[in-house]
Amino acid sequence: MVPLRLLVVALVACATTAPEPVRLRLPSAPGPVRLETIARLGGSGAIPPRRVWEAARAQILGLERCYAERVAARPGLAGAVVTAIALGPEGRVTRGAIREDGIGDEGLLACTRSFFRALRVSPPPVGGMASFELALRFDPSALPEREAPAEEPAVGDFDPAIVARTLRMRLRALQNCYVERLRENPTLQGTVYVVFTIAESGLVTAARTVENTTGDPGTAACVLNIIRRFRFSPGPEGGSVRFEYDFSFAPPSAVRVRSRDS
Repeated sequence: MVPLRLLVVALVACATTAPEPVRLRLPSAPGPVRLETIARLGGSGAIPPRRVWEAARAQILGLERCYAERVAARPGLAGAVVTAIALGPEGRVTRGAIREDGIGDEGLLACTRSFFRALRVSPPPVGGMASFELALRFDPSALPEREAPAEEPAVGDFDPAIVARTLRMRLRALQNCYVERLRENPTLQGTVYVVFTIAESGLVTAARTVENTTGDPGTAACVLNIIRRFRFSPGPEGGSVRFEYDFSFAPPSAVRVRSRDS
């Protein structure tokens, strides 16, 4: 016979331990922002999770526009965000919070919060409030291609050795980029081919990826961010100059930089 005290403890544990929510993976139309899963968290209101998912999918265009703007500022921005929302009896979101941030961009998180605050679900829950967890995936490869800005004519004169020396000084930063990306993909390797322009001011006024055989937009974005921060004093004489470089990466932390102009 089970002792009465143990039986009471077991019953209390069962009553107070909340079950893990069941996450439904629903079909999603292809796009830069995808609703991957939805889970019912609680509440007394009756409403099918699919109805919430369909309402969010129908109203997602504004979030996609915001994402496109953030990618223009931070190329390669990608990841997942998990949000919890509470729907009131009128079908409006009364509370919302970011539960998991896998993207690390405050501008995009602000847009995500605004998106859910504006969400309307019709018909609304019946009998009270209902709370849900939704996971969104942001994928820059599904964004429409933006027309590249015209590059300045490269008519100036600048010593390539200065650029090579600056890149050597930034080698540790490039390695840090690669090691960080390796944590997500341990087999990541390949070459990022970059073209960048240095103006007479000594600032890098344009930098773009021509080819990326790593298949990882985050690696290319990190390389571009490092190059865009270069400052040369004095700058080129007689106008802007353009350089082309290959950045090759291989585990565990090898980074090789080679000029295509040499």
